[in-house]
Amino acid sequence: MFSEFFTALKVVAILIVASLFFGCPTNNLRRSEMRPIGPDVEAHLLIYFRNPVTREQINTFSKDVLSRPHPSGRGDSLPPGVEAFLRIYPPVQGHEGIAIKFEPKASEAQRRKLLNSIKEAPIVYRVLENRAPNSVKSLEP
Repeated sequence: MFSEFFTALKVVAILIVASLFFGCPTNNLRRSEMRPIGPDVEAHLLIYFRNPVTREQINTFSKDVLSRPHPSGRGDSLPPGVEAFLRIYPPVQGHEGIAIKFEPKASEAQRRKLLNSIKEAPIVYRVLENRAPNSVKSLEP
């Protein structure tokens, strides 16, 4: 009797998980094209911070400049046109950084608006465009 109950419970659990994975409208994994990002992949923007900079300052910059409140009211989302961002490691000449990749459909206005916001931030030292993080060896002009 108990084994039949647990078997039925397992079947129900599998059906719930499968319906969430395959039927959930927010699951974009199957619909979106995978695009690489990483230290060897060209990013649209490389942001390097002034020295010294604290982790708290970088986190505040990320929250204030590189995110927006999510429309649902829960958490944050990326700014319009931004596909992803990641921390750059190792730092270049002691300058920590962030790489940004725009969505293919990002408009020029979205790109310029974000670039202007980034350049206005007092902790930003230098912004490079269309470079792979690993290709940057020096931040001197």
